[in-house]
Amino acid sequence: MESTSISATKVGIFFIIGIAILALLTFRLETFRKWGNYYDLIAYFKEARGLEAQNDVTLAGTKVGHVKSVTVEGDMIKVVISIQEDIVVRKGSEASIISDFLLGKSHVNITLASVSNPAYNAGEIIKTIESPSLADMLAKVDSALASVQNISASFEGTKEVFDSFKVAGKSLDKANIKLNKLLDSTLNITEKINSGQGTLGKLIVDTTLSNKIESAVDTTQRVLANNEQTINNTLSRLSEASESVKNLLKKIEQGEGSLSKMLTNDELYVEVKKLLSDMRETIQSYREQIPVGAFGSIVFSAF
Repeated sequence: MESTSISATKVGIFFIIGIAILALLTFRLETFRKWGNYYDLIAYFKEARGLEAQNDVTLAGTKVGHVKSVTVEGDMIKVVISIQEDIVVRKGSEASIISDFLLGKSHVNITLASVSNPAYNAGEIIKTIESPSLADMLAKVDSALASVQNISASFEGTKEVFDSFKVAGKSLDKANIKLNKLLDSTLNITEKINSGQGTLGKLIVDTTLSNKIESAVDTTQRVLANNEQTINNTLSRLSEASESVKNLLKKIEQGEGSLSKMLTNDELYVEVKKLLSDMRETIQSYREQIPVGAFGSIVFSAF
């Protein structure tokens, strides 16, 4: 039992030593690679959030170097990047800071340029592209969501417009049906008129009635022409009679003549009324005496 325990302890110790040696070799190799042959390029950024020295530098996603230093220079962030000597970065390439939101770190990525372009020399400034920060992206997301909401509201308004169009379309359909009926009725009436049916059709199609009307008009014109003098005389007499009536009415209004006195004199009206009343009483008395006289004649005739 003791030998087995010692053997397990030895194995554990050798395993730990092996892991330590492997880690040391890895660290040495990485350090050697970082301190190998590199050339530096300079990039200026407005922001370098999460970027630190020794962070990776990639060319189109492939690691080709590391960040040498990150310093503030004026109102810009100066980033010195170290590129492996055997890697050629050509002019036209652009550097940008890529954030790894899960790890909270950033690295510099360089885009590829045409192979016909000349290469950057050590110490030259490479063109940069500002990458949006997380806050900027969230703001853009909020703006996009607001735009989506506005579009949704616009769709709701559009739906209401479409509903209105549907209602208007139904109304137009009904109006179209009524219009078609009206057109059919108009066509039917027009066909009847063209075929000579009805009074209007006869007037338009049948020339007999038209000829009769023209003949009647001609006859009327001839009668008027032949009796023009008589008509003029009659109109003249009517004018004279009208003038006489005017004069008579004027005299009546002025109180001239017996008729005017009868119409305007109240005393004469009262006397005439009294006379008519007396005459009515006399006639009534006479009617009452006739039966009595007749009866007396019959009685006396018997003796």
